[in-house]
Amino acid sequence: MIPKPQPSEPSQPRFFWQGVLILLPVAVLVVVGWIALRQDKRLVEAEARQRAQDIAEEVADKIWNEATAPTAAESGPSLSFRVDSTGRLVFPPPVSEWPVPEPFDFSELTPGQLQLWQDAQLVSLGPTNSAARELWQKFIESQPPERFLAAARF
Repeated sequence: MIPKPQPSEPSQPRFFWQGVLILLPVAVLVVVGWIALRQDKRLVEAEARQRAQDIAEEVADKIWNEATAPTAAESGPSLSFRVDSTGRLVFPPPVSEWPVPEPFDFSELTPGQLQLWQDAQLVSLGPTNSAARELWQKFIESQPPERFLAAARF
């Protein structure tokens, strides 16, 4: 008699372990590759920063040397600026940002002009404009100094 074949055990466990043994090295290689790429990225960024810093320092030195170097024709009109070794502006000469206030010097007015000036200012604060216009016109006709004349016309 021929022995009956015994039902074989399922082949799934063997296939599962084969899959694990195939995928495990692939997963390890993926992780190692990812780590290597991150390190390469960091190294490339650091090298790029260093090169950019070196170029920036070189350009800054050239600009500074050009700005502080004296030229042969300093007397002629120039379209550039110059600074000294401490970094202060040499050319064009610095200007103040705001005008310096110059208050009126009332000693320039005659006593009659001074009285007209004061009266016109007081009347200008009131409700009647015609009286103020007449006083300012009299003040202008008295030929005051130029600064007072400009203020009165305004």
